[in-house]
Amino acid sequence: MNDPSFADMCGGPEHLCVEGEWSGLRTGPLFRAASEGDPDTLRELFQKNEFKNEANCLDGDKYGLLHHIASQTENETTREEANVLINVIVEAGGDINLRNGWKETPLLLATCSRYVDVARALVTAGAAIHVTDWRGNTALSRAKDKGPKEMIELLEEAAAIEAREMGAQERGEELRETGNQYYMKGDYEKALEIYTKSLEVFEDYRTYGNRSACYLKIANYKYFKMGESGYGRIFTCAISDAGKSTSMNLTYAKGYFRQAKANIGSRDLPRAKMCLEEGMNACPDEPVLRNLWQKLEDLGVGDSIANPLSDQNRLVCHKLNSGWKGEARCPFCTQFALTLPLPERCPLCACDPSIEVDQDAVDELIKF
Repeated sequence: MNDPSFADMCGGPEHLCVEGEWSGLRTGPLFRAASEGDPDTLRELFQKNEFKNEANCLDGDKYGLLHHIASQTENETTREEANVLINVIVEAGGDINLRNGWKETPLLLATCSRYVDVARALVTAGAAIHVTDWRGNTALSRAKDKGPKEMIELLEEAAAIEAREMGAQERGEELRETGNQYYMKGDYEKALEIYTKSLEVFEDYRTYGNRSACYLKIANYKYFKMGESGYGRIFTCAISDAGKSTSMNLTYAKGYFRQAKANIGSRDLPRAKMCLEEGMNACPDEPVLRNLWQKLEDLGVGDSIANPLSDQNRLVCHKLNSGWKGEARCPFCTQFALTLPLPERCPLCACDPSIEVDQDAVDELIKF
């Protein structure tokens, strides 16, 4: 294998490198703050427009901010200080596994610097153990070559955990694919069982999203085909799983859609609308979210939800649970929770009960 040239690896102008203290580099203030171990200044700089998207910037040596924290030799950094610095950079969008010109991650550099505290802080922040530099060295192989023992023990333990997690992920994905096959065949109960086993092995936003789809299919079958009760609880399970999927991946459009569908099935239409609004903000190019939102808007669904902890809400729920039946039924949540004359808002769903709602249109929105 031919070694890359120095110009390929580094090759930046001198005035952009560490030797010149980054005097000609626009992001020089970030590098100085990182090298000096100054998290407060880093935070202030990242809040400025000129630096807010520069957490992965490189200097003339093709080193990033985290590389300088991992390789500094003048100011030793304790684990606590390293944790703070690293978190500031990662929270600003920094890649914990950013490569320099030699394809080294910050963790690979920390093993060369023999800074166990910094290495431990990087591992805690999620640094990958198995990646290699351009020569094929891993952090662990470097540590075994250069020591110290504490560094070797740290990386061996981290490597074992990473291997277990990678194995769990692979097993989880295998089970998810099996669940997908049952789902495509229409065996939603079996798919639900397999997805649950997959999540016990490895939590994945797609598996949560797929399990929510199973719950929706089963709830729809009970509601439309069998006329059975108990579908409300199943819609609630679909809401929970879809919510978990979007919390793990904020741009997972299917999750927002399924959560909205499940809320409609639970006759919580305002919450479905708010969920779709959140999805449209996160996934502006997904017309399916806007189309469903527009249908709820056309039905007259409001933009706010009722406070379940309000005295009025609690009183109505208590009365309903005690067998009380109001004089009128809300056309949105379908609960007999209204007295005459009609209030401006339903105490349970906060919608306007005077609006005439096409119940067949709502059923069409529930279908999945």
